[in-house]
Amino acid sequence: MVYSWMIWNKVPCLRKHMFILMSIARYLRCESLGESILKAFDNHRNYRDMYAIKAFWLAHQRHYYRISNMMISRVFKCFLILVGSREFFKLTLHHFCIILDSNFLAVQCEIESFHAALMWLHFNYTRRKKHIAIILGYIRYYWMPPVFISQMLPALSSRKLRLRNCLFYFVLAALVMHLEAFCDMDNSESLNWRRRAWIRDYSCIYSACLDAGCSEHIDFNLFVQYLQCIHYSPNTFLG
Repeated sequence: MVYSWMIWNKVPCLRKHMFILMSIARYLRCESLGESILKAFDNHRNYRDMYAIKAFWLAHQRHYYRISNMMISRVFKCFLILVGSREFFKLTLHHFCIILDSNFLAVQCEIESFHAALMWLHFNYTRRKKHIAIILGYIRYYWMPPVFISQMLPALSSRKLRLRNCLFYFVLAALVMHLEAFCDMDNSESLNWRRRAWIRDYSCIYSACLDAGCSEHIDFNLFVQYLQCIHYSPNTFLG
């Protein structure tokens, strides 16, 4: 493949061989070939959805951080598929913050983002508890029902006091925002609330709750069950 590129300045290459070609370009210190490969990775038609997730992990494992940063911005549509995978728990703080901060994050409601954040924190709580304030700061509590927000603290384990104390601040701030929006509808800051790329999966096990406007009933266990359903049929979810 490299020889063909040297002669024709272009070469057909399968996705599964791209990282091998990138390794060869790095070994040969061939910058022009490396740039050509980067352009191929940068093409959204080549890497999107599930392909972007796979490419992200391969790039991250091989320390191709420029490529991994390209891919992380394309996994938003597949966020729930990612959360239901083992690789989700390997996300670095940096990459998880990029995902949570995006307006293009594809979720049905903000409660899903919140549960995903808790999953990431709980997986290695001893090491990740220092990131609690950062992670929880990216959740958009104003899109959650006030009933759900008020039920957050009692639902958390009393053993994780740091999590409870940090979440207490965000709960109060969110309830104040909801109250202000209710009392002053015309001039409410809610008009400027940052949205997500809201989606609907009509095969979701709690779709009835979403249809009825009762998303406060979507607890952590129900969310995990839904992730398991997605895990076994990711193509159905993307469809």
